[in-house]
Amino acid sequence: MAIRRAASNTAITTATAICRSTCSAAAHVLAAKLRKADIDASAGAVEEIARIVARLRASWPNVRILLRADSGFAREALMAWCEANRVDYLFGLARNPRLAAMIENELAEAKMASEASEKPARRFKEFSWTTLDSWSRQRRVVAKAEWTQGEANPRFVVTSLSQQETDARRLYQKLMKAARRNHIERLTR
Repeated sequence: MAIRRAASNTAITTATAICRSTCSAAAHVLAAKLRKADIDASAGAVEEIARIVARLRASWPNVRILLRADSGFAREALMAWCEANRVDYLFGLARNPRLAAMIENELAEAKMASEASEKPARRFKEFSWTTLDSWSRQRRVVAKAEWTQGEANPRFVVTSLSQQETDARRLYQKLMKAARRNHIERLTR
């Protein structure tokens, strides 16, 4: 999902599906809504995703679905719905001081490596995480501790994908990159 500002008081919310087969990859816009921008980014997301998933599963009952969204959608209601309905998710997670503290060592290692090589350096870490009050349980968080152009660039995602399915490095370097690339390609066509 992505939010793009259309005007000062409206936003367009899109749900993009990334469909893959052995011979091709394509992104298809499944929903778009014009609405006021002064509401939470995830408002109405559960209902829209439920509608889309129901339609997909009507044709392909056993299809595996991975929902990729920005941090504005990393909300309890949407994650709980996904977990209860066999929909995997990969959501950005907004940086905060508690999360940043979890990767201080990895960020220091990345800084030393970057300074020694004069190139960007990354370290990855995963851990179980919960918010102080808005999530009902702990979930898997994957962090990218990156030092680039003389600055820290930490990033976080929350996911339902298990470590057995994809390790932290692959999750960031393959899945996140592919999701962003396909989404950007679709928006610029």
